[in-house]
Amino acid sequence: MRYTRELPKWRTIMGIILILATIYGFIFIGIANGLISLIVPFLLLKTEGSEIDLQSKTYRKTHSVLGFKIGKWQPLPKTEYISVFST
Repeated sequence: MRYTRELPKWRTIMGIILILATIYGFIFIGIANGLISLIVPFLLLKTEGSEIDLQSKTYRKTHSVLGFKIGKWQPLPKTEYISVFST
């Protein structure tokens, strides 16, 4: 079971445009300016979510940028049931 908040389309488009502008900055302006301008697209494209693997009884909180997820799997505590609510 996976839950990851979807990015609004405008954030995805703006993030990709800013990444392309950053690449342009690396090439034509300089590395220092390009590195600073990487922060904004990263913040626009970053999402958080959760994944639960009921077969192996583990879960993780994820941080994702453009579909690449990072998170450490941890064992589920003893539970009788799991409820998922939409917020």
